[in-house]
Amino acid sequence: MLMFEARSIIGDIEAMKQTMKSFEAEPLGHYLFWDSIFVPKDKGEKIDLNLRTIRLRVMDMSAQRSKKAMVTEKTTLWFPTYKQDTIVIQKTFDSEPEAHKFVADHYRRESLKVGPKYFREGWQYKLGDCRLFIEKIMVPNLVPSFPPTIEIQAETEKGLAVCCTRLGIRDFIPCSVPEMVRQRLDEVYHKPKG
Repeated sequence: MLMFEARSIIGDIEAMKQTMKSFEAEPLGHYLFWDSIFVPKDKGEKIDLNLRTIRLRVMDMSAQRSKKAMVTEKTTLWFPTYKQDTIVIQKTFDSEPEAHKFVADHYRRESLKVGPKYFREGWQYKLGDCRLFIEKIMVPNLVPSFPPTIEIQAETEKGLAVCCTRLGIRDFIPCSVPEMVRQRLDEVYHKPKG
């Protein structure tokens, strides 16, 4: 499955919700979940989280009916104003331990461990052929956290461009959320002393 996506920083969540209302976007619900990103156990080996992500998502509350946990592996191609994701694996589970067991079994040759973890709270909308996600992304014990964002998803590049233009979105975040979180954690916890 291919998906075209763009993410941009927004000034205010409530103002963006009002924008959705003014465009008569269909509200699809509110969600809360934790994302855990898997990285190699060997510190010398790196996964570029902009190109490939293996994620365990645990839903506290979901806009869509779903099971408690979902494992997703995706690969990404980057372009100047958007990214194109290919979902390699997406599998749901009744519990978080079940999902962890799947990752351990399915990726046993890669010897992975849980890396960056972060919490997302969001509001999902449908506008034409696009899905929109207004989100707060928070990392435990990291203050300040990230500014609010909007993610736009479309099935075609043209659909994505039309939606971004309609919403007046011109500045895009040039990396994935997992990479953004990893970079921020590196800045905070691995900055040189002196």
